[in-house]
Amino acid sequence: MTAKEPAAKMVLSNVSRAGVVAFSKTLSKEIQSSGITVNSILTGSVLTDRLLQLIKLNHKNKSKQALKSLANSIPVKRISDPKEFSQLVLFLCTDNASFINGNAIPVDGGLSKAIF
Repeated sequence: MTAKEPAAKMVLSNVSRAGVVAFSKTLSKEIQSSGITVNSILTGSVLTDRLLQLIKLNHKNKSKQALKSLANSIPVKRISDPKEFSQLVLFLCTDNASFINGNAIPVDGGLSKAIF
């Protein structure tokens, strides 16, 4: 989600994610006549090994508390599982999604506050 709502102390990540979204939007326009669609998926916190490593690194003996705090900061009160946005990826690869192009789609448990 930092592509739309930059987080403090994450300058490089914020800039690179916004750049990927801009790249995807540009590419979607450049190849639109080919019938290929290009979209970005903006995930919130996803329970991956990398997330767990970062929490352990930054919170040492309080990693369980940090995970709980992170989950509580999300409106649905939990961290997502990779399967939750993988279903969107599968859908976007079907003909049913042929009119969805050049979008940045949030899958964040309601974390994003932006209207658009």
